[in-house]
Amino acid sequence: SLPAHGLPDPSDERRVDLGAPDFVSGRCEEVVDRASCLLERVAELPALASAPLPPLPPSCLLLRQCGYGKITHLLRTTPPHLVEAAAGRYDDALLAAYQELAGLDPLREDQRRQCQLPLRFGGRGLRSQASLAPAAWVASWAQCLSGVRERSGLACLDDLGECGLPLARQCREAVSALRLEAADEEVELLHWPT
Repeated sequence: SLPAHGLPDPSDERRVDLGAPDFVSGRCEEVVDRASCLLERVAELPALASAPLPPLPPSCLLLRQCGYGKITHLLRTTPPHLVEAAAGRYDDALLAAYQELAGLDPLREDQRRQCQLPLRFGGRGLRSQASLAPAAWVASWAQCLSGVRERSGLACLDDLGECGLPLARQCREAVSALRLEAADEEVELLHWPT
């Protein structure tokens, strides 16, 4: 039975803290495993299509529209440093599915980065979930900020610098990672061959 304040004793071997790193990494891996199954199924579609229909364009569209954002909820609800490994594994699975669909040899690193660029920049629109994780986390915080403000006294994202709450610290880290990534992306686009 639980004590009066409702929290189990920290020494209780049956206790499972939902925010514990082992629990979070296990949950991230589980979500990525399930989502990767969809990618594998989409990659199999051309073999299942009837002869008169061109299977590749619809399959690539399905991959981009349904597959690429399959772990968005995970990215929005989990601090980026905890989801980074799982998101990277999902990026690998997404590009492997595209590689199989398009009948490509293994992609080099520069080809992988090009596939992850938006369509308007000459990419395939298969955005890297690992690189989107800080933006998704911050966007989730911004969307929920009014509720957070009511409960914690934060007035806006700028106040995160003064707040000592663990989630505020994680949001600060995500914002700074987002700024670094945006700066890197601008530099990369400036040096992109035309």
